[in-house]
Amino acid sequence: MPLSAPGKFKTKAINNSYGGNGSAENLTGDNAVIIGANSGKNISSSGVIVIGSEAGGNAPAINKDGLIIIGYNAAPTINGGEFSTIIGNKAASKVTLAAGLTCVGDSSALNITESIGASCFGYQAGLNINDSNENTAIGYRALRWPLTGVSGRRNTMIGANCASDTSLIAGGWTNNVGVGDFAMGGLGASGNMGATRCVAIGSSAIGYTNGSQDSVGVGFESLLNGAGQQNSALGSRSGRLITSTGTGNVTIGYESGANLRANLNGIFIGAGADPLSTLSHRSIIIGKTYLGSLIEDDSVMIGHLARPFAAGGDILVITNNNRVSDRPLISGHFSNGNVGIGNRYFGGGKGLLSLADATVLPTANNSIGGFLFVDNGALKWRGKAGTITTLALS
Repeated sequence: MPLSAPGKFKTKAINNSYGGNGSAENLTGDNAVIIGANSGKNISSSGVIVIGSEAGGNAPAINKDGLIIIGYNAAPTINGGEFSTIIGNKAASKVTLAAGLTCVGDSSALNITESIGASCFGYQAGLNINDSNENTAIGYRALRWPLTGVSGRRNTMIGANCASDTSLIAGGWTNNVGVGDFAMGGLGASGNMGATRCVAIGSSAIGYTNGSQDSVGVGFESLLNGAGQQNSALGSRSGRLITSTGTGNVTIGYESGANLRANLNGIFIGAGADPLSTLSHRSIIIGKTYLGSLIEDDSVMIGHLARPFAAGGDILVITNNNRVSDRPLISGHFSNGNVGIGNRYFGGGKGLLSLADATVLPTANNSIGGFLFVDNGALKWRGKAGTITTLALS
């Protein structure tokens, strides 16, 4: 039984419930529920539920089963909509072709025109995503994209303002995951150009995207300035200033790689592990960096407060607590082929092994070998029987 007479009801459809001025004007489907002024005018499929003034009202034909539309002006132009659920004021209000679309929230999926398998939950979630197959947006303005014409597929964004950059320019977004408020380009930076295969977890992680590819940022403001290409950052503010041209870096720990910009292929592990320079290509730093030391290209620093003993790159230092100033455990120049043990002086030579004087001479024997050491500049050997042989004079 109809709740009130439809505007131009003229078919023999059965088991339908409808009400509202102008609703169900051209209804031909069965088992439908249509309530609201000017709602569901052209429904030809069965089992459709349309509730709300002008909901599904101007659609040329709703001819797919399993469609639910609830809310003022929700999906008014939808054509199709098989297995779609659209709930909210003006939700999916411009969609024409859809299948498996689920959107819940005021203005959710507002400007989508075509969608297959998209899910948008929250106010303005998925606002402008177009060609929006298999996207998931959960949260206030998640995956909002304020400009129309931005394409994106298989993205998953969870959190308020996640991927909702207010100055986003058109670009492709594919296979990205963002979790956290303002993650994945939600900070309003001009020039954002989409992202591909990136993962951002944490508030403001990968804050500006700038065409990033294959990068991962986990932690508050990790890779904040631009994820670049193939960068991996783990930790709060890790790699936060790496730019869109930075490539192949790994930063692990609080503020690790914090000063890097367009750096290439560096590895920085530990809280405060940073070259204190915008560029330190191909360098490896493990441990907090000594403040005031610039670590240049192709260097390896291992240990708490390790720092280079000379300007330029290609330097190796393994030490702890800033002992590089006198007796680093191991030092070296990669380009010169020098290695120092307890010593950092090479006298201008190349291909050298530099040994420091022993600070305490051995008094016991080595039962499985012997000791090689320098005593006041003389090279000596103490064998397992305790015999000391001078190999070279001072």
